[in-house]
Amino acid sequence: METILLAKKDDVAWNKEELAALKEKIVDDFAELMRCSPEHRLYWMGTKRDLVELSHIVWESGRLLDERGMPLGFNDIVRRVFRILHATPPSRPSGVLDKIRRRKNIRVRPLIDRYMHLKFREAIPDPMKLDIRRGKPRQPED
Repeated sequence: METILLAKKDDVAWNKEELAALKEKIVDDFAELMRCSPEHRLYWMGTKRDLVELSHIVWESGRLLDERGMPLGFNDIVRRVFRILHATPPSRPSGVLDKIRRRKNIRVRPLIDRYMHLKFREAIPDPMKLDIRRGKPRQPED
């Protein structure tokens, strides 16, 4: 049976510590993911927009470094994670990010709000891992 969740009116009133903890978890999980290769047979099941948004959160942290100790660029992070997760990267990740920032559809909440809800209201410790599957892929949403 499918679970139906009811969003609470205070879902967007997260405190700074909760937000920092979630971003830290996302960056840590993302770093672990970036150490994988396509041979690990991991597949992204969420939307491409969500993966671009996650990539941007990780890029903003400045914690992913290349072989020379320099922070990875946003486009490089996007290309690498899309390759690892067997997804076709957008030609202009920054254009996708601009569309995400301008979205006005109240039915599509920002990814960070959805993950905050899952982590702190539904007690799901790794919300990002809900969108990653191992093995044979299914058709992802666009």
